[in-house]
Amino acid sequence: VAACEDKDFALQTLGYTLEKVILYCTSLGLGAVWLGGSFSRGDFAKAINLKDNEILPIVSPVGYEGGKKSLLASIIGNNKNNRKKYLELFFNESFNIPLSMENAKEYGEALEMVRLAPSAVNKQPWRIIKVNKDIHVYTKGKVDMNRID
Repeated sequence: VAACEDKDFALQTLGYTLEKVILYCTSLGLGAVWLGGSFSRGDFAKAINLKDNEILPIVSPVGYEGGKKSLLASIIGNNKNNRKKYLELFFNESFNIPLSMENAKEYGEALEMVRLAPSAVNKQPWRIIKVNKDIHVYTKGKVDMNRID
């Protein structure tokens, strides 16, 4: 269960920290998944005694993966192969010029890992522009999940 204070940059910090925990669990051979909209916040809030100044944006069950997946898990799992193409996500100097892997140079492999990384419901609501040696990340859509994602 991942709760945090409701203040500036708390969701970003929570997202970064929880992803480190999930990567560690994965390195141990455990399965984990982010649940941001498909759980009962009220029940979890009560179980952890959530304070008035805290929010509960996400939970992550961790454990050994079972055999058969539920219908919801199957739908979400099948979505993982629907990643956007490299040229749809990454741009050079402006949103008008797609960034090829070749032009990304030393950033190419890292950007490909970003493209393949999990995203809330695999929407990939972000875009990246490379300007010289700087990388700028932009996002649109529902702000709360994008700040965690």
